[in-house]
Amino acid sequence: MQALSTSGIGFWGPQRLRERGLFEGLYAGPSGKVSDEAIAIAKPQIAKALNLAAARGVRTLVISEENMLGSVKGNLRHRALYPDAKTRLRGFIQAVGRPIDKVMLGLRPLDTYWNSALAYGVKRGAPLPKPDDLAAISASERSWCDVVRDISEVVGEADIELHKFEDFADAPDVRLARALGGNAVLPKAKQGVRMNEAPDLSELRVAMTKRGANPQPPCLMVKGTGSPFRPNKQRPWLNATPMICFGALLVRAEWQN
Repeated sequence: MQALSTSGIGFWGPQRLRERGLFEGLYAGPSGKVSDEAIAIAKPQIAKALNLAAARGVRTLVISEENMLGSVKGNLRHRALYPDAKTRLRGFIQAVGRPIDKVMLGLRPLDTYWNSALAYGVKRGAPLPKPDDLAAISASERSWCDVVRDISEVVGEADIELHKFEDFADAPDVRLARALGGNAVLPKAKQGVRMNEAPDLSELRVAMTKRGANPQPPCLMVKGTGSPFRPNKQRPWLNATPMICFGALLVRAEWQN
C-alpha cells in the first residue's frame, strides 16, 4: 500500500468496505434495492474518507468490491446472473457521490463460472443443486451482455474495460498497471495466491462429509470435474458470452471537485 500511495493511488477493498466499513448498509438483501436511508447514512462517511484521501495526495482511487453487483449466493438463489445488478450498483454509486472514470471487469466463460459458483456455494453450506436448478440455470435467458448493459446504464460515461479472468488471475499487479496507465510503480503481487478459489471435487466431498451429507450424490459425478454444463447447441451465442467478475471502479482526480 505504501508503494501505491507514493504514486498518488488509493485503494479501498473489502476489508475497508464491508463489516463496519464504508459500505456498511449498502449491501441490499433479497429485494436487491439499496434503501435511500442506507445511502443517506453512508454518504457522509464516504465523503469524509474521500476528502482525507485527497488531503494525503491521492489522485486515483481504486475501489474493488465484487459484491456491488450482488453475490454468488444470490445468483444461486435466483438461478440467474446478477438479476438486480443495476439497482444494487446504483446504490453504491449514489453513496460514493463522485464521477466514476473507469469500471474494470474480468471475463470468464459461463460454464466455468457456474461450475465455480456451485462448488463455492456447496462448500459454504448451500444444498447441492437439484436437476431442476441446473436446468433453470442452463435455460436462463439472462446473459453477461445483460449484466454489462445494466452496469453501463448506472456508470454513465465511465469507460468499461474488459479482460479475460485467466490472463490476470495470478497477476493483479500487471492488470492494475495496465488500467492505470502512465508510469506508476506498483508492488509485485505474491505468486500463486487465489482469493476465494472454488474447491475441486475431492475438497467438496470432504466438506460434505464433515457436515454429514452424502459425499457422492448423483449430481457430483463426472470423474473429477463435477461439471453439469455443456455447450448450448440451441443458443450458441451464450457459450461465447463472457462471465463478469466485478473488478474495480477507478475514480480519477476529478473526484476531488
